[in-house]
Amino acid sequence: MDNVFILPLPWTGRTNRQGLRAALISRVIYPIADDEDPEAFVALDTESGAVPIGLARHGVIFWLDEDDEITAHDDLTCIVTDDGYRYKVADIQHLFRSVLDKDTTSPPGSPSIGDRYLVPSAATGAWSGHGDEVAVYTARGWRFVEPLEGWQLLVEDENLVYIFDADGEWVSESTRAASSVKASHILGGRTHWVVVNAATNTPPTLTGSGVAYIIGGSPTGAWSGHTGKIAVDEGASWGIYTPAEGWTADDQAQNGAFRYSGSAWLPRNGASLTHKYVKTDANAADAGLDTGTAYSYSDTVAPVTSNAINYDPVGLAFAAQQPDAKLRIKYHARTNITSSIVALWRDNESSAIEWRLVSNGNTVDVEFVVPAPDDSEHQYKIGILRSGSADAAGIIARRLLQIEEFSPT
Repeated sequence: MDNVFILPLPWTGRTNRQGLRAALISRVIYPIADDEDPEAFVALDTESGAVPIGLARHGVIFWLDEDDEITAHDDLTCIVTDDGYRYKVADIQHLFRSVLDKDTTSPPGSPSIGDRYLVPSAATGAWSGHGDEVAVYTARGWRFVEPLEGWQLLVEDENLVYIFDADGEWVSESTRAASSVKASHILGGRTHWVVVNAATNTPPTLTGSGVAYIIGGSPTGAWSGHTGKIAVDEGASWGIYTPAEGWTADDQAQNGAFRYSGSAWLPRNGASLTHKYVKTDANAADAGLDTGTAYSYSDTVAPVTSNAINYDPVGLAFAAQQPDAKLRIKYHARTNITSSIVALWRDNESSAIEWRLVSNGNTVDVEFVVPAPDDSEHQYKIGILRSGSADAAGIIARRLLQIEEFSPT
């Protein structure tokens, strides 16, 4: 194809002014401003017989179609000039940043030029087979545009913005179902949680409620192997999230706040995790001492259940919140024993897990610190022995048994 400017602009000789004029007009993209009427534009230059090859309007180029004599003017896809030339655009993406509706399934009966719809998958009539596309009504009928990943459209009747995502679906964050936004969707992750319990081992039934738990020390099922992690009910499955140092949680069961140290969940308000106690003013039953063997105090050999022991009936059932937590167990009682041995038993174990030789006159005040074996419930009880004798222990009254749990670190 020859350059139309070469002949009217020779290196030597006179410029062909008429040819240059025709070349300039025919090869120019003539701009028509938004406030100008394109139908008033006269395309033909009667002196040279040339017409512009294109018109610039709405930020796009309308190209001359010399063979078209019938398409109506709509200023969207076709411009018809005052002298009947038709300029058309094929790409109509510039026509829309919003649509009127996304739920209309059949083309409206009397659409206006420029009306736009997001076509649903079950559309009928002229829209059939164009699900998820944008339909624009023009003087040339309905024109359709296939969306690209990342497109955004305002749906005007909902006043919501929809995004065409990587799964090929139009989605709006504003219309997602409750609890459907997972923690993994959040940039930077979620760092604070409200948990139902900080030591649950068995996964409850999934309901999609979005509730969270800190997994205990002996997890089962879908939580197996995830001790100390956050489990979130995400409907179809449990979302399991590994805590990072600085994460925090509020435990609804204990009404306590925790912070993750990098290796364990620690209480935020002091070292104590939880506390439980039982007390009574009544005298303990004086029984058992005359049926067992005497125990002679030893720093290394624990009392056993076959020794003469007066068990205090105010035992306490306690479940630690964390495995390997430390338990501080305090016992106070009024007694007429001047020298005795106080021992701590757990469940039905045959040997005491801790013991002390006390000489407190008319009172017994003793404290034990022992590790929690796990986060299951165990029964703790106190037994009193007379040092070196199998005689009765005497009076035990106004007893108080307290258990306080501390984090293992």
